[in-house]
Amino acid sequence: MSKQKQTVPDTEKLREDFHQLYGSGFDFEGEALIEVVAGAANFLAEIVGPDANNAGFASLARALGYKIPDDANWIDAFREQAPGDAYCWPIGARLHDLNA
Repeated sequence: MSKQKQTVPDTEKLREDFHQLYGSGFDFEGEALIEVVAGAANFLAEIVGPDANNAGFASLARALGYKIPDDANWIDAFREQAPGDAYCWPIGARLHDLNA
């Protein structure tokens, strides 16, 4: 049996393809992931009520390093501060791999 010759991909082409496909639009690391968090918060608020929900999500946002001055308005501060930060979160490496 003959072995097929493996070729090394053109790294510039791969980088360009990546940015065209994933780096210039509505990817999860921008606003999309923040809206997923907001959606999860809205869902959980229906289960535990708004006060417990806001306290919990404000605490989670603070644990990620965001300044959340008021539990009740945590989502506004999160939306303002978090865009593009997904790769800095503990799940960031996994998100990067999914986006690659």
